[in-house]
Amino acid sequence: SIEEDGEGNLWISTLNGIYSLDPETGVFHAFDETDGLDGLGFNNNASLYDDAGIMYFAGPHGVTNFNPLNIEYNLRPPTLRFTRLRLFNEPVTEYGNGKLLPCELNYLDKLVLTYDHKFFSIEFAALSLSNPDNNKYMCKLEGFDEEWIQLGNTHSVSYTNLYPGEYVLKIQAANNDGVWNEEGLSLPIIILAPWWMTWWAVILYVLSVIFLVYLILKRRTLALERQKLELESMVSEQTIRLRMQNESLKRRSDALEEANKLLVDRRMLIAEQAKKLEEQAEALRLTNEQLMKHIQTKDRLYSLVAHDLRGPFNTIMGFASLLSDAGEDEDKEKVRTFARFINDASVQVFNLLENLLFWAHSQNDEIKCLPSKIKLEGVVRETIDLLSDSALKKRIAIYEQVDPEVLVYADSNMLRTILRNLLMNAIKFTEPGGEVFVEAKINGKMVSVCVVDTGVGMDGDTLQRVQNESDISRVGTGGEKGSGLGLLLCRDFVHRNGGTLEISSTLGKGSRFCFTLPIPD
Repeated sequence: SIEEDGEGNLWISTLNGIYSLDPETGVFHAFDETDGLDGLGFNNNASLYDDAGIMYFAGPHGVTNFNPLNIEYNLRPPTLRFTRLRLFNEPVTEYGNGKLLPCELNYLDKLVLTYDHKFFSIEFAALSLSNPDNNKYMCKLEGFDEEWIQLGNTHSVSYTNLYPGEYVLKIQAANNDGVWNEEGLSLPIIILAPWWMTWWAVILYVLSVIFLVYLILKRRTLALERQKLELESMVSEQTIRLRMQNESLKRRSDALEEANKLLVDRRMLIAEQAKKLEEQAEALRLTNEQLMKHIQTKDRLYSLVAHDLRGPFNTIMGFASLLSDAGEDEDKEKVRTFARFINDASVQVFNLLENLLFWAHSQNDEIKCLPSKIKLEGVVRETIDLLSDSALKKRIAIYEQVDPEVLVYADSNMLRTILRNLLMNAIKFTEPGGEVFVEAKINGKMVSVCVVDTGVGMDGDTLQRVQNESDISRVGTGGEKGSGLGLLLCRDFVHRNGGTLEISSTLGKGSRFCFTLPIPD
């Protein structure tokens, strides 16, 4: 609750007591149980300021009433005094000559501590006895602290491992009504350096280093002089020996010059032969790579023919046998079902064989990319019409969202193969009643074409295997089988037309296959 008194001050009741605010000066005053309140908590919207100038606030502990004009504030700044010095949490109580404290802290000109006094505390007190628990303190150790540190009602400060030097500890205090003694207290503190950090120790270190360097240089100079004498003697002996060897070598040089001419001729002959051998080795390597490529293509074809063609042909043969055994009175609906299964298996075999032939020719570099200007919408509609029966059987709606004016520069046969395989893949992995979208948008000098489905989607591991082209043959929502060649063909054909293929998917929500093609100049 908030009430305004006759002086324009705001009185606010909270869960922590009552506060007064002077809007002009921004000064807050807090009142709690120590100021006479029955309790700290007050109810919302439970306050009154009557015509007699009495303020009422209601809470769980009853109603508190007072006249704001009768409240007297403590406007006198508190007096500050140091009360105690502690070393390693033990109070220092002895004073006098030869002691750590010659006299009481408040009469010291400076506090001198040795480096061994690594932890010390200084206690102080504000001599304001009006609600002393609400007195506040703050401190700053000049030379160590950059800002004043608010201590609340804590009347001590501790420091640990101060670096040797001179500091000044400054303390300020506020009374229970927040009036600060800005003059405060100050106490110079000197931390003496240990013997190994004194100026004479540093000089000793420098002299020791200089002497050590001198000894090392002196020893090195003597060693170099001995080596010089030894080397001069060795050089003299070697000079005589080399002079004799030089005469012998001169005679041999003449003989070697003749042999060298012969070797040069032979080296040129060997170089020519080596070049021919390298050319033959490179030709053999290329032939071997092409052979291995053909072998891998053959092995993949054998594997696909043996594994993926067997299922559809078994379906065709099985249902054809049932049709041949059916009598004239056989249920027509059952016959149509058998025929539909045979048709589906035939389409599956046709698509698989077409992908096999495309892939085999692609692996042998027998397919040439002949790009031209193509209206993308026409190819998309043609592909959707081709696969409309497959989508209709699974009650899947296909939506085409392509601008009729969008042109791409690509091989038309490759573009049809890419769209057919991506749409078949979307239909294959979409549950009955789902949706498939074909979208296209221009992005700079490229057209981005996306086939989006609301199918089963893929988890992270499956998506990784699909992107790495490993183990990408999966069964569709209607039991459709696949060879995994369709995606390989799409990636190869997109790359040949100067684009990229990107795949994203969320398990249970669907997949998105996007490829790019250049725009004609």
